[in-house]
Amino acid sequence: MATGSIVGIASAGNSSYSMLEYWATVPATIDGKWTSTSEWTDAYIGPLSNNGIFAYKMDTTTGAYQMDFLIEPFFAGTNNNPGDIAQVCIDATNDGGTAPKSDDYKIEIVGHTNCTLYQGNGSGWVKASTNNMVWKDSLTTSPKGNQTHWVIEIQNPDKTGTVLPVGAPPNGLREAYYDAATSKWSDWPPNSNGNSPDTWGVISNYSTEIPEGLSIAFIAVLSTIAAVGALALHKIKTSTYFGKSR
Repeated sequence: MATGSIVGIASAGNSSYSMLEYWATVPATIDGKWTSTSEWTDAYIGPLSNNGIFAYKMDTTTGAYQMDFLIEPFFAGTNNNPGDIAQVCIDATNDGGTAPKSDDYKIEIVGHTNCTLYQGNGSGWVKASTNNMVWKDSLTTSPKGNQTHWVIEIQNPDKTGTVLPVGAPPNGLREAYYDAATSKWSDWPPNSNGNSPDTWGVISNYSTEIPEGLSIAFIAVLSTIAAVGALALHKIKTSTYFGKSR
């Protein structure tokens, strides 16, 4: 795993839980399983509370700026429970807050069936009018867990677009899983709250270590992001939604 970094400035969020943004050398296939044993080894991988792991990486191998997320709850049951929730929360500018604002987003998969994208409105969440998130989950094993468990893969296909726009780090991040059978959350950071960006972890910056054989074009992408500093955020239309408490 790469260790080099550019020092970032974390303006909000829970800075006790900080990570780097690693850039993919192996494209993620969003199929709800480790397509190969190396599929997520180029990502930042960390522990979820109550036994599990999460992962995140940036993927530009297709020419787009894709955000790839992995959630593996080892503690959860293996039933297809309609109350189960997989959740990714993103604070695009890492400005924190006690309630989600317009630069905060939540990707939520309920019951292993429905994926909804929400945007903050200053006091809570509203359902986004457009949702192009890509996701898949399945009951399987993985290189990180040899007992059958849920593996959830989620992708924001274009962080520079208008659906879920995210600037360059620092960003806020929460990955979590709720197991309805045990009424327990497993999350990073531990005991974070999906409705309070101040409790989310921080993607402090991106790794500067360039893997051997990386293309000049990829290095140019890194340089461009460093120069720009942040990407323009675009407000999206929303409709009212009353969601879960966490």
